[in-house]
Amino acid sequence: PDIAFVNLQLPEITGAEAIAWASRQGVRPLTILMSKEVLPKWVEVSTELGAYEFWRKRFDPAHVMELLRAYRMMRTPMKLLLVDESPTAHETVGRMAAISRFTLDVDHSHNGAHALQLLREIHYDLAIIEAGSAGGMSGLEIACQARLASPATKLILMTGGKAKSVMQVAGRFGLSSFLTKPFYAHDLDFALHSELELRRPYLSNALVAPPPARGASAHG
Repeated sequence: PDIAFVNLQLPEITGAEAIAWASRQGVRPLTILMSKEVLPKWVEVSTELGAYEFWRKRFDPAHVMELLRAYRMMRTPMKLLLVDESPTAHETVGRMAAISRFTLDVDHSHNGAHALQLLREIHYDLAIIEAGSAGGMSGLEIACQARLASPATKLILMTGGKAKSVMQVAGRFGLSSFLTKPFYAHDLDFALHSELELRRPYLSNALVAPPPARGASAHG
C-alpha cells in the first residue's frame, strides 16, 4: 500500500508490531497510527516506526482529505534550489532532502548572482537561501530579488545565531518560512509543510514542541 491507517489496538498483535513486521519485509507506506486514547509513549512509538501521523479516534473526515492532498504533493517531484556558500551546508541539506518525505530534486548554488541566474532560467518550486552572505550578496537581498526573478518559487531562509532579528526583518518583505541552524530532516519537512500550506501532522508538532517544564527546585 501507499498509505496505511493502522489501529494500535488490534487482536493477536498490536498495530505497532504489525507495522514493525511490515517494515522488516521492506513494506514502508506512509503510516497513520490511530488509537481511541493518547497513550503515554505515543510520540516515541510513532517516531520509532517512522509514522507520519498519529490520530485519536474519532477524527475529522476533513483531516483525511487534507492528508491525501499532502500525500499527493509529497509524491510529486519538486525542484529545489539550495543557496549557500558553505560546501558542508550543501552536503548536509542534500542528505536531509534525500530522506525527506517530499520528492526533491536539488540544484546547488554557492553565490547570489549564480542563484538568480538559475531562477531566471529554470523553474524551481522551492528555494532554500542562507540568510548570511553568498558571493557578496546577503541572503535577504537574494530572496528579495528571487521574488522578482521567479515569483512562483516558494522561499525558505536558513538562519544562524541571530535568527530572531533576521526573521523580524524578513517578515517585512513577506518571508515567513525559516530553518534555524542546526536543524534536522523533520524540521525541513515541517518548513515544507508550512510553505506549501499543508496541514502539519500532530506528530510533527510534537517533535518540535519544547520539553515540559520541570518542577520548581528547592531553591525556586
